[in-house]
Amino acid sequence: MLRKPSMSRLRTWDRDTCVQSSNNTFRSLSSRKGAAVICAVLSCLLVLPAWMGWSLAGTASPGAPTPSSGGVTDEVELVLIPAGEFTMGHKGNYDTLPVRRLNVPAFYIDKYEVTNKRYKRFIDATSYKVPWSQEPAVAAFIWDWQKRMYPEGKGDDPVVLVNWEDAQAFCRWAGKRIPTEAEWEKAARGVDGKAYPWGNDWASGKTNTLESGLKQTAPFGTFKEDVSEYGVHDLAGNVSEWVEEWFAPYPGNPMTSYEERNKYRVLRGGSWDYAHSIANGHHRQYALPQSQMAAIGFRCVKAADEAGGSPARSRTP
Repeated sequence: MLRKPSMSRLRTWDRDTCVQSSNNTFRSLSSRKGAAVICAVLSCLLVLPAWMGWSLAGTASPGAPTPSSGGVTDEVELVLIPAGEFTMGHKGNYDTLPVRRLNVPAFYIDKYEVTNKRYKRFIDATSYKVPWSQEPAVAAFIWDWQKRMYPEGKGDDPVVLVNWEDAQAFCRWAGKRIPTEAEWEKAARGVDGKAYPWGNDWASGKTNTLESGLKQTAPFGTFKEDVSEYGVHDLAGNVSEWVEEWFAPYPGNPMTSYEERNKYRVLRGGSWDYAHSIANGHHRQYALPQSQMAAIGFRCVKAADEAGGSPARSRTP
């Protein structure tokens, strides 16, 4: 039975609009500044325990320099995903049709999700700012970000509460970029399109989803079996990850009318706070690009030739 695409499910807020999720449906509460501040405070109270990572992340302040690589090397191990075809999509969801073979140029991908420690190096090097720190009602909840320090003992956990542009800014600074959906899915599913990095059958405890009972992010590499055939870690759990595309039907998808089209950015992968139903490698989630959530992070990629490569080419089997 085909399932219609569902909205992302995590509480989130931005400066102008407070948006919450309930039963997989976003509800826009208000666009007024005062209400946004209230929502901001409530969101901080809901999702900012010290163990989650950064207190709050945001985009660069007006006038702040645009982060760029500037010769900086992001000290992280990269995994080569070789050029070639893989199976992308799934027959069980409207938004993952059609299933097709996709030819993706070779690329490198971060072995692990970007951590608090790595993100701190970025903000230290670029003075990347939090614009809503100027809101008095919010300032009390972001003290550790303002001190440019993550909670003690969480340096190797994935950074969270970063929006899509924050992720892009970090990757640009590191001389890389956010992965495309095709790149992310190939890294997770391998050539034959397996459901999970370890195979086609779900097994509780192999990754950090709600079933693990951890109820928080984990340091990279904690779950030894959440490793794809290429050697990429934590693609099924820990945090969901931003990818490049706007949410829209795949080419050739029979659903031509999406009210969500070009409004939300796509997220991939499972997370610590949600059941394993989103942990499979083909699942597509989406959220407003300005969303900042306690279970969303990212990783970066770059072309194998460091020159950008050519777009992925697809064919239907």
